[in-house]
Amino acid sequence: MHRVADDCYLEAMKHGVDLLKTVSLPLAHGYSLPATADMISRARQIGLEVDMDERCIRKQMITFSGLLIRKRSPWLKKCSSILWDIRKYVVHQIPGGMMSNLERQLSDLKLMHKLPEVLEEAGRVRQDLGYPVMVTPYSQLVGVQAVFNVVEGERYRTVPEELKLYVRGAYGKPAAPMIPMPSTGFWRAGIGNRSTHQRISRKLW
Repeated sequence: MHRVADDCYLEAMKHGVDLLKTVSLPLAHGYSLPATADMISRARQIGLEVDMDERCIRKQMITFSGLLIRKRSPWLKKCSSILWDIRKYVVHQIPGGMMSNLERQLSDLKLMHKLPEVLEEAGRVRQDLGYPVMVTPYSQLVGVQAVFNVVEGERYRTVPEELKLYVRGAYGKPAAPMIPMPSTGFWRAGIGNRSTHQRISRKLW
């Protein structure tokens, strides 16, 4: 959740939420959940009482940290990588679950070095599409198109049928106006035949 979740949890506590799902600090943040110790500290900062066994929490932190160090886990190195730059995350907003799949797929294709470029392109694609909320299926539409654009070296050279449906309006009205790019040919292809779109959209929903 790229540390943005910490602030979301804080706001939730301010509005009366008293049950939060957290994990031990060595396994927290990134694609995971906020850290238990951090949330205890934040809860007390806003005047809330917390009744938890903090000695047990510290013991868990030491245990998991030791395991990561002994296994030389790459997780320890990711803390300084591009994935943790919150400003970049705010632009592309790729969800944690999809991010891990994206990493695995790029790694299988031996294109892991392209990940920063794909994330940057995902931000541009999201802007092109009117800033869809990055949940299923919109996050997949944005992420897949970003990979195509980067790997093929040409924007919108390949466009999945699902994205063409999105442009035609089958997924509803976007949050902001889409940015037309006539030079790519994508938007002309996306408009398509209205009656055909209506038949397809009925099946889609």
